[in-house]
Amino acid sequence: MATSKDCIPPIMAQWAQRKGLRLIGTGDCTHPGWRRELRDWLVPAEDGFYRLKDGLSPAVRFVVTGEISTVFKRADQTRKVHSLVVLPSLEAADQIAAQLERIGNLGADGRPILKLDCYDLLAMCLEACPEVIFIPAHIWTPHYSVLGAFSRFQSMEECFGDLA
Repeated sequence: MATSKDCIPPIMAQWAQRKGLRLIGTGDCTHPGWRRELRDWLVPAEDGFYRLKDGLSPAVRFVVTGEISTVFKRADQTRKVHSLVVLPSLEAADQIAAQLERIGNLGADGRPILKLDCYDLLAMCLEACPEVIFIPAHIWTPHYSVLGAFSRFQSMEECFGDLA
């Protein structure tokens, strides 16, 4: 993965504590290598949250998160949208990753780039994990956002239809 060797859960938790954070996202939950590493470091805590093994940084909790980039054509226009997923467990991340592996290489980058309409991404995520929290990322930036100048969507309903 293209990150610092220090980007591991114990150091993430250490910095979270220094900054006064008690809950942080894991990021990159669709990447197979990162999910393996998360399993090496984390154990379930309260419902939907994880903590470090061996009682390290006991106050910091992790929630399973990831960002997914979709590139697709709709109405003869290329659209590029980034979306965040918040999941209740690493097992839910496994289920979503199993669906997405059919579309693209999840091991190539922490944020996979998929040729998939973001409506279809949301539908797949809901099918694999009805508890998913699906968040359009960087909502108004020009590139890679649902309501940005280059996505050309005027509303969430236009983008996500009946799933909005």
